[in-house]
Formats: sequence, C-alpha cells, structure tokens
Amino acid sequence: MVKIPLDSLKKFLIEPGIVKQGDFDSSQREAERTGRDVFEILVSRGLVSQDYMNQVLSQYYRVPLVKLVGVEIQADILNLLPEDIARTRSTVSFEKNPEGKIRLAMLDPGDLETIKFLERYLQKPTEINFTTPEDLRYAFSLYRREIMENFQKLLEDELKQVQRLQVSKASDLAKLASELPVVAIVDNLIAYAAALNASDVHLEIFEGEVLIRFRIDGLLREVARLPQEIHPALVARIKIM
Repeated sequence: MVKIPLDSLKKFLIEPGIVKQGDFDSSQREAERTGRDVFEILVSRGLVSQDYMNQVLSQYYRVPLVKLVGVEIQADILNLLPEDIARTRSTVSFEKNPEGKIRLAMLDPGDLETIKFLERYLQKPTEINFTTPEDLRYAFSLYRREIMENFQKLLEDELKQVQRLQVSKASDLAKLASELPVVAIVDNLIAYAAALNASDVHLEIFEGEVLIRFRIDGLLREVARLPQEIHPALVARIKIM
C-alpha cells in the first residue's frame, strides 16, 4: 500500500477541515492497535472517500493521477514492459506523450528504486503517473487481449465443425469425444484457462446453453457460452483425458 508520512497526511486532511483532529487521532490509535494503515482506517470509517485519498496521494507525490479503466492502450506501448515486470513492479506503460516520453502508471510513485530500474530497462525518457489497484488490474488484463481474441475466433470455428457432426445415441458420445473439433474445444479451454492463471474451470448447463466460467483471483468470470447440445460431448471428452 502507498503510504505518506502522518504529518503530511494531517496537512492534507486536518488543515483544510476535511477531517477533524479528534477523528484523525482516533483513527491513528485504531491503526496502531490493529496493525492497519491510518489511510485505510480513515476510508473504512467513511471520514474521507477513496477517490479523495487518491487525489491526496497524487498531490503529495506531485504526479498526475491517471484512470486506465476503459482506456484503449496500444499493444506496442503496453508491451514495452513485459507482463511479469509490470506485475512485479506494479507499473504499466500506457502512452507515449508528444515529447516522446513513455508515460508510466505506478501504484507507488514514491518507489525510486523501481523508477530507476524501469528507466534503465526502457532506455527511454519516462513520465511518472499515479494510478489505483483497480486501474492496474484492468491494464494487466490487456496483456491477455490477443489471447482472448484468438480464443473466441477459434471457439467459433470449432463450434461450427461440431454442429456438423451428428449424434444419434448415447453410444456415439465416445466417438464424438475423440473427434477433432471437440478435442480442440477442450484443449483450447484448458490452454486459455492456463494463460489467464485460472485456478479452476466451471462448465454449468442451463436451458439452451452451457456457461463456461474460470476462477481468476478467487472470482468466477464468464469466458464463453456454448450451445447446450455440446455439453455431453465436452463431459465425455474430459472423462477420457
């Protein structure tokens, strides 16, 4: 978590009357008692909003606060930093400004060691910006954009081939499970799940469709909807793997 000295935090919150001295002091005592950060306590108690605290951090570090959610980041700019470095350093490259500087969005703009490392790595002039965990997660998801696009196209092509196959009885399922289109769908689901670092894959059957969801970072996320008719073939394929 990004931290700023208590004296500076008081200057931003108490002097302008955003937070009362008594409320700040009680939040500080709770932070000391629980081992949490006073920053977090102030937000959780509703004394100040997370958005306002982000503005405070931006002012303290004297860098712009940037929102990345929904922003289209060019692949060549994003990939200036490989995903493993971006995640390890909690930083993404998201734009090149008119002067040719690479704009970096960081979770901790006070991390001078990381800034020096990135400047050496990029071998280009940089502009440091502050961003939030939510915005970073969005930017990290863009590294998988090409994988996602390819997955959807492959899935559509394979489904067309499966729909041409005829299954007249249950005994045909074993044969269908070995057919190339079904094998490819299951293989691609597994490969896609691995690429997204999913911990597990859920196939849920509903009326008219099969919902495919991956558990990523503890949350179930929808990745595809398939025709209900393909469900028996998918299950049969999984059983013989």
